[in-house]
Amino acid sequence: MRVKVGLAQGLGLLLTLLLGVGCGAPATTPAPAVDLGHTATEPLPPPTVTTEARATGVALPDGCPPGCTGATLYRAALAGFDLSEADLTGAYLRLADLRGANLAGANLRLGQLDGANLAGANLRGALLPGAQLRPALRDGPACPGSAESGAGLGGDGTCVARLGEADLSGADLSSAYLNEADLARAILREADLQGADLRQADLREADLAGAILREADLRGADLSGADLTGADVGGADLRNAVVSEEQLGHVLVDRGGVRPGPPMSCTYHQPPGLWDPIWAIEIAPDAAVWLAGSQGVARLDLRNGAWTAYSQEDGLPEDRVRSITAEADGSVWLALREAGGAAHYDGETWRHYVATDGELISNEVNEVTIGPDGAVWFATYDGVSRWERETDTWTRYTAEDGLRDNRVWRVLFTRDGKIWFAHLIGMTVLQPATSEEEVEEWAEYGTSSFLASTEASVEGDGRMWLGQAYYDPAQEEWVDTVYREFEVQDLAVDKGGGLWIARRDGAYYLPDPRSSPREAWQYYGVDEGLPDDNVLVIEIEADGIVWFGTAAGAARCVVDTGRGTPVPVVTPTPAW
Repeated sequence: MRVKVGLAQGLGLLLTLLLGVGCGAPATTPAPAVDLGHTATEPLPPPTVTTEARATGVALPDGCPPGCTGATLYRAALAGFDLSEADLTGAYLRLADLRGANLAGANLRLGQLDGANLAGANLRGALLPGAQLRPALRDGPACPGSAESGAGLGGDGTCVARLGEADLSGADLSSAYLNEADLARAILREADLQGADLRQADLREADLAGAILREADLRGADLSGADLTGADVGGADLRNAVVSEEQLGHVLVDRGGVRPGPPMSCTYHQPPGLWDPIWAIEIAPDAAVWLAGSQGVARLDLRNGAWTAYSQEDGLPEDRVRSITAEADGSVWLALREAGGAAHYDGETWRHYVATDGELISNEVNEVTIGPDGAVWFATYDGVSRWERETDTWTRYTAEDGLRDNRVWRVLFTRDGKIWFAHLIGMTVLQPATSEEEVEEWAEYGTSSFLASTEASVEGDGRMWLGQAYYDPAQEEWVDTVYREFEVQDLAVDKGGGLWIARRDGAYYLPDPRSSPREAWQYYGVDEGLPDDNVLVIEIEADGIVWFGTAAGAARCVVDTGRGTPVPVVTPTPAW
């Protein structure tokens, strides 16, 4: 079975990995200044490292951090406070002093940050979908202390979010309110700004390489000098925006000379009971293919073309599925969205696994993996759980044990015995002890920058791929490839060594990822036979037939890549 993950954080493995930056603690870089609306006319006390929130009648609730969901921290003094990876979902942080705070990886989904001072705060990799960052103080003075001068006021009388030069690399700002925001020279590489309100925003010279701007409202925004290389602007409203044709020539829809591949012979599938899109595909050893959509999972029997759908009505604990893992006996594990834990199906019944003392460490499960010894590994937002089924023994791994980050997207195994833990930034690798005389060794990789570690897979030949490079366990070394793009939603390697890359603008095929010039690459989209250009996941059957999961359903395709055309044993009846 090919082990993989399919989250959309497609940044490549940097050359520094190949030049010897293999392990050790990450270098620390002072966070750039970030000001969300406070002005010189409203000075605040100097930031200090604090151990508890200080505000009139306000204290951090029990268990916060990390659990700060819905916390009311109005005007709280949190300067210098460590809130990394804290769950601040829906927290009320209006006018809070967060200068110099560490919010790396924090969950601020739907948070209210109107008027908060985030000068010098670290927001790298933070989750801010739907957060209010304008900030718009509509029930009081527009900008405290600035009524006379008007400093910091937007055109509609609201405060202006000041994020100029801020490092928001990889941050989730989908649907965030950033109208009229000062984002000049901000670092937003690979940030998710889908559906964000960026009307009249100042994005001059901002680094938006690889950013997701789909359906974003950019009316009147100033993008002059911004780097849009590889950015996805599909459906964005750019009316009256200041942006050049040359800049738009570098967005994701520009394939840079990659030629279209030959037309494919495809069978299209929208499995019964599932809605667009197809998030995960798993090819099981029992001649079955499992697909996950928005309303459950479905199983296709390749021997007769029959579909079976599973939802909550059939015993599935949660319809929304993040990933699928098949075992050798045909049973499957599902990582469930919406903090649903994990589920296992043995062919007859579903069993639900949730967090309890001594067992599963968290209900936020990203992936379930079966280790070489048959143990079950659960990668979660709060660490890793390992379940030894024969003895019913559970073991937890967290930062206290050696993980560089408790938020783990994937657990992978290579033939040299190493266990790899993929994080949003960097990886942790564990070399287990093989005898009583040995001691297990922990190391870190790629901690100085983002990796494509969340788009990782161990292929049939034993190599572990990380977007732009792979790890060869036989040589214990990293090998670079010619793919230098940022965009990687998923990847797969065929038997001939060719590399498939799933992107938001289609699927790309590199016949030889180590040496193929760009003109030898092949592109596959709607015109070549796919149901949609947005390809989320790719899987390859043993006979070479390729499955594409897209935003508009799945396709099972016979592809002539120049390495021989596979012949399908059965062509299932289309579900459309």
